[in-house]
Amino acid sequence: MAQTLGDIGDRVDLVIKQGATFGPFSGFITNPNGSPVDLTGCELRAQLRRRPSEPAVNFDIEITDAVGGEFTLQLAKETTAGLTSPPKYVWDFELEDALGRVSPICYGDVQVSLEVTHA
Repeated sequence: MAQTLGDIGDRVDLVIKQGATFGPFSGFITNPNGSPVDLTGCELRAQLRRRPSEPAVNFDIEITDAVGGEFTLQLAKETTAGLTSPPKYVWDFELEDALGRVSPICYGDVQVSLEVTHA
């Protein structure tokens, strides 16, 4: 029986409306036992791209309660306006701790619903 060792995070697919604000979405990062991860001294980062070799779109992330493991994640409407056809992207979200270790939080596909109505 084959075993797999490693962690790629949880799969979370996103649907983003082009030209609209995405979020802010609040979340918590927890340890396997359910206790909050202390985010003091940590950096959270998330990006989306069409392909890993193409330029990145960075999410705005704020740690709102470091000790409680709480954060918010969003994209401004000006950022989503630049997402174009074909409307398929990929994304991931990771944590870098104070010692420089990087841990994946989540990853997935991003479907962009193209904007029809413009201001």
